[in-house]
Amino acid sequence: MKEIKKEKQHIEYVTIYQATDGTEFTNKEECIKYETSAKGVLKSKLNNLIVGSTKGTGIDAWDLMGGDCDSEVIAIKMTNAEDLDVVKQYMLLDYPYYNAEENLEKKNKLFKKFDDAYNKGDSILFGINCEGDYYFINSKQNIIDNLNALITDDKFKVGI
Repeated sequence: MKEIKKEKQHIEYVTIYQATDGTEFTNKEECIKYETSAKGVLKSKLNNLIVGSTKGTGIDAWDLMGGDCDSEVIAIKMTNAEDLDVVKQYMLLDYPYYNAEENLEKKNKLFKKFDDAYNKGDSILFGINCEGDYYFINSKQNIIDNLNALITDDKFKVGI
């Protein structure tokens, strides 16, 4: 007779509660609290505006446009004034930096980019960082315009 020691695999399941915006919790009450919070409500509305995503493609902001390396880049399309308001409210709530008086000019500059994209029917791109927070990258048209300027501007032509 041989005595053999075998390792047993123990599979354990954990209940996960997923909020409407995809954020996961291990506690049901925390999930409900989050869903009813201003951030949860706005993020859920913001997620409804997504028209494109790199999720599951292995492409991140660095691959897409040389930005910060994150898990996902999303394109958001605002089709009415309420959508535009959701984007602005989310940015103010998630980035209190823009609420400070000394950052009023930066906030106005950011909001002008949102307004311009909305008025032109353009999509705006956000990166999603490791904590699941969104940050503004640029509008699709601004990225295209910047690339075209780079290609056609003589000061960027090196070694030609």
